[in-house]
Amino acid sequence: MRGQMRGQMTGRAVVVAALAAASACAPRGRDIRIGSKGFTESVILGEIATLVARGAGAPARHEREIGGTRVLFAALARGDLDVYPEYTGTLAREISRAGSRATTTSCGPPWRARG
Repeated sequence: MRGQMRGQMTGRAVVVAALAAASACAPRGRDIRIGSKGFTESVILGEIATLVARGAGAPARHEREIGGTRVLFAALARGDLDVYPEYTGTLAREISRAGSRATTTSCGPPWRARG
């Protein structure tokens, strides 16, 4: 039970931190564009992120069920999205191609190369 609560708190902290970063980077007067994948959990997390952003006074728009990891990550890289919910393991496997042996250290170089 205690571990589960710690995990939930960590998840919330990550969402709040990502939204804070996205709102700081979004041009004034423009909505924070939040994307989600085509499955229920991702859509719910996208809705939560949208509500958190709006609750903090930032205009936000949720783009629902855009596609899979590569589609959303490409939209993020192009600047079409500001943030979307993702598992770190999925990013390691799908984007950095580090696979199951991924660690925060081994995933660092591919992300640094992307800026």
